[in-house]
Amino acid sequence: MSIILGILSLIAVIIASVAVTFLTGFELLHLSVFLIIPLGSLFIGYWGGYGYFKGLVLSNKYIAFKHFFVGFILSLLCIAAIKYTTYYFTCIDPENNTIIYSYNGDHISNYEAVGYGKLDFLNYNKYMIENTPISFVIKSLDFAEISHPMIGWLSVFIDFLGVISGFILAGLIQRKNPYCHDCKLYKKKKKLFIISKTEKDNFFNQLNDLTSQGKWETAYSMLSKYAFDKNVKNQEHLLCKLSYCKNCNISELNFELYELSYLKRIKKNPYYEHPITIDYKLTEKLLNKEKAALDTDKNTEFDEKFIDKVNESIKVSEEAKIHEKVKVEEKLETEEEIKL
Repeated sequence: MSIILGILSLIAVIIASVAVTFLTGFELLHLSVFLIIPLGSLFIGYWGGYGYFKGLVLSNKYIAFKHFFVGFILSLLCIAAIKYTTYYFTCIDPENNTIIYSYNGDHISNYEAVGYGKLDFLNYNKYMIENTPISFVIKSLDFAEISHPMIGWLSVFIDFLGVISGFILAGLIQRKNPYCHDCKLYKKKKKLFIISKTEKDNFFNQLNDLTSQGKWETAYSMLSKYAFDKNVKNQEHLLCKLSYCKNCNISELNFELYELSYLKRIKKNPYYEHPITIDYKLTEKLLNKEKAALDTDKNTEFDEKFIDKVNESIKVSEEAKIHEKVKVEEKLETEEEIKL
């Protein structure tokens, strides 16, 4: 599955990248900020590797070093495929001798460049790297333009690192999924509730006391009081996630901390971790609570729809009776007129 999803992901990224080139004349692969932040290649690398690493998770395969090596090979294939596909559609506009991207036209391979010879795939890319000026744009205005072979090769190297970094990033994010090494399965995950950051110390003191003493019923009563409060979510808070393995009954509560960043926005603190191992009986109670709440919502929705249908039927029935009454009255009036 990982290979299939990996190939599909690569194809999608290649098509998207070439489509951007067709529409704008600019290669997404070379989009960067301040020359050293390769946004375009990071984007291509991440989504190019997403399918492969997601497939590993769906196949319950733990992401190891060998999988990152495969990701490295895939990133090279991704770069080569994008560059060759772009080259395949590169033509020369005969009217003004500029490069255009077209399905049919005077292909670039029919031309030669001084010092490079016939512009086949390798010579063309070398020519473009060493001769294409790099533009610096600020607020849609050209700020500066640099054209030098060394700068061109440096830019290519940065793009190359960007694609590889994107692939690695995709793998690292998928690798964060909790894995049971005994059962060789990825654990199930469930978001349970949020609590205010101000309650953090008191909450953990109580929960640690209950879990250490094995008072799971009391712990359930404590945890079941919390929910997803929108007011709390807009403040600094902790998100509680349940991860569990059905095979070996290993369960854990994981808490993520969301704090105000320097931009005055609520952001996840990537360095905060607070796992708490719990008994599987408590896990079942927490899951049953979520299921019961979901069933209640479904039943309520069904009841509302049923009531609406009943009311609609009553309304239609009343309208039919009124219509029938009008018909009878009209018939009587017609009979009286005939008698007269």
